[in-house]
Amino acid sequence: MVSTDVGWHDFATQSTRLVCVEDIPEAVGPFNRQVRFIAERIVAMLIEKKAPDLDHEIASAVERFFDDSSIDIEASTYNYDYEAELKGGALQYWTLSAGPKVLKSDDTNITFVVELECKVSFDAEFTWFVHVGNEWQSLGSTDATKEDDQILQMTITCASTIRDQPEVVEAEVTTRRVRIDFGYVEPGWDYEE
Repeated sequence: MVSTDVGWHDFATQSTRLVCVEDIPEAVGPFNRQVRFIAERIVAMLIEKKAPDLDHEIASAVERFFDDSSIDIEASTYNYDYEAELKGGALQYWTLSAGPKVLKSDDTNITFVVELECKVSFDAEFTWFVHVGNEWQSLGSTDATKEDDQILQMTITCASTIRDQPEVVEAEVTTRRVRIDFGYVEPGWDYEE
């Protein structure tokens, strides 16, 4: 069975017939060594810089993921309330930290999961408010930049036959939610000299 529930894992360890794993790749991985070998070869080519198309697709998928404005932004500030809008994230570099774990395969394609450690430079706009009397007053907005390390899970589908380099069908970040902490941010005041 596949579950992240601790109770199921405890129950399975006491059973002679049940095995409980945390995710699908872990469950199906041991059953197909040839497929796992193909995924490992693709990842090895990626690490050895012999898969430029896949490298480009991964970088593009990460950039698309961080262009999503629904990412949670946190900051600390003194006596101000704010609304923050992510303007985007520029990928500085990434390294492979785990994987591959095979999800599925057929005669033409193989789909597997890897984990990436990414260094990303984020830009956000903070709009500031202060409570005066019985109403909120705007103090304008400030742009902020933050470099941050992010761990992302990525699902990659490639052709199962490798020629010169892996043929990429799709690369997609499958991490659900990301938070970016901009640290201490305050309104930028324009002073006249």
